[in-house]
Amino acid sequence: MSYLKVRKLTKSFGHLNALQEVDLDLDKGSSIAIFGDNGAGKTTLIKIISTLMSPTSGEIFVNDLDLKTNGDAVRRSLGLISHSLFLYSELNAIENLRYFGRLYGVKNLDDRIRDLLGKFGLLPRMYDAARTFSRGMLQRLTLARAVIHDPELLLLDEPFTGLDRSASQLLRKYLEEHKSAGGTSLLVTHNLQRGFESADQLVILSEGKIVWKSDSSSLSLEEFKEIYSKNALESA
Repeated sequence: MSYLKVRKLTKSFGHLNALQEVDLDLDKGSSIAIFGDNGAGKTTLIKIISTLMSPTSGEIFVNDLDLKTNGDAVRRSLGLISHSLFLYSELNAIENLRYFGRLYGVKNLDDRIRDLLGKFGLLPRMYDAARTFSRGMLQRLTLARAVIHDPELLLLDEPFTGLDRSASQLLRKYLEEHKSAGGTSLLVTHNLQRGFESADQLVILSEGKIVWKSDSSSLSLEEFKEIYSKNALESA
């Protein structure tokens, strides 16, 4: 049974159709990578699934919950990782995580905070205001903030964009642990190799439509690159 089910999802901005009847199925414990050029509809898709934007039409179900009528419950099961920080600059690392942890009603919150601070290498700076952090440290704190509630479904919008090497390694390690624990993830990216290596399913989106999809196990990275290039040329 699908953990994430998307049916005929459409989003229009005036005369522009950003998404056109998109269908997706993602089983629990699996991962999907969605590729496409700028303007393909990738970010619009992830914003709608994460409840940051409403669709024009269509349906989304997360763990059998209808997003339209169970938005709060769905949000508690989601973790959004993007290049946006969503942090309070005057709060220190602990205070930032405590604030978001309380929003989600995280149990044993202090233990969870300490675990994440250790996991993302932030313990030495845990009492420092976020405004004093380097870009790399802010990225780590953002990752910890996004997963403070141990979400079942991770939504990743170009998550590696702008990350330094250390933060990239920490994110990859967390994604591996999340999947090993039965977590589910949806990644949108321009990076063909990283997306291919991270996902069980591959989808190419062009002008708001799914134009190709396959299991990653059925082809090589080089074959996928050829398919992507061919679709890009046909869409040009």
